[in-house]
Amino acid sequence: MVGMDPALGTLAMTAANVLVELLATDGWVKVKSAVGALWGHASPTQAAAAEEAATETRAALLAAGQAGDRSAQHALVAEWESRLTALLLADPGLQDQLREAVARLNHRGPRERIEMRARASGRGRIYQAGGDQRIIER
Repeated sequence: MVGMDPALGTLAMTAANVLVELLATDGWVKVKSAVGALWGHASPTQAAAAEEAATETRAALLAAGQAGDRSAQHALVAEWESRLTALLLADPGLQDQLREAVARLNHRGPRERIEMRARASGRGRIYQAGGDQRIIER
């Protein structure tokens, strides 16, 4: 956008990437709540619609993952970048809140020690993960 503060554009782009990435994880409900809170500060009537958009994005991400469509995530990031940019242009005071939300959601602190054991026999399969795991069997 012409005349837009580059820092605002960078913030919107970074936030969109984090948001879309995390919507595909088990922590997606926190992301949905953060999106609702952000839009709710701008306009309380928009909070539910923003949460619904996050839920729809998650569904699209999961469907794209099942279909092996790698370009869908890029399109969703661009869509959220546009939404966030419009929100920040309408209410520049939300920049700090968005930065804080992204930092809180994207926090990857030290992991606890995890010990996993499993035993399979015959044609059994074992899937273990200390974090997010996506399994697509074909």
